[in-house]
Amino acid sequence: MCNNGVKFHSGAWKGLVADQEWAAIFQDLDKWLADNPGEMVVHYDCRDVRRIQTPKGVVYLKDIRHLTDAGMHKQDRFSWCKWIFRGSRAIETWDACQALLKSGFQCPSPLLAVRCRNGITPRDIFVSAAVELPNLWDVIPEGMDAMGLAEMLGESLQVFHSAGFAHGDCILRNLCYDDEGKCVVYLDNDRTWLPPFFFRQFQQKRNLAQMSYSILKRFDEATSRHFLECYARANSWPGEAEIQEILNGAIARRDRKKRKE
Repeated sequence: MCNNGVKFHSGAWKGLVADQEWAAIFQDLDKWLADNPGEMVVHYDCRDVRRIQTPKGVVYLKDIRHLTDAGMHKQDRFSWCKWIFRGSRAIETWDACQALLKSGFQCPSPLLAVRCRNGITPRDIFVSAAVELPNLWDVIPEGMDAMGLAEMLGESLQVFHSAGFAHGDCILRNLCYDDEGKCVVYLDNDRTWLPPFFFRQFQQKRNLAQMSYSILKRFDEATSRHFLECYARANSWPGEAEIQEILNGAIARRDRKKRKE
């Protein structure tokens, strides 16, 4: 269900919260963050993702301190400047999730999206409800084999793209399958957006490359090709030459990674 949220303000933090019950939980956000370290799921210098138990259930919290590690350490001036001057990534993620839910797609429900600044440097916090489903890298849905999974993903991603969306990191670990609803659940939407028409196919092709590589790593070349062909069958794009180009790119990426290991 789509929830546009209500305005939220706690100390230096400003943004949106799902409702007054969640606002009460996050009322003193700095204290709540200190008292609820939770379980670290992902850690980089520039951001963390933590799993936290609350009185209203499990949530995932993304703490975004900079756009990239290189930008945070001022090794990449463009990334540093972009983070300083861009709008709130947490609010952008909130908007993306609301747009997905409004369009009938499943994703984690957004609960809190806020930003504060330490001097000129912003920090964003985004909190969403936990999705208690295994990701598609770890578990193939019951009744499917690898080829069946590839077909389902090709058809589902085509519908997602036809609605105008592009996912920020379209890989098996960022997708779940809701067996009850017979649909994909889209996780990690902090770069999911509705690109403008002139940029849309470029972003969609990027998603195809991401997923093709993810499937190739998890399964094999034939499964990755089947995913691309099922997407193309529903969409009349990409053509055979572009399918081969995307697949070749995924194979080259896999081989480069193997040489580095």
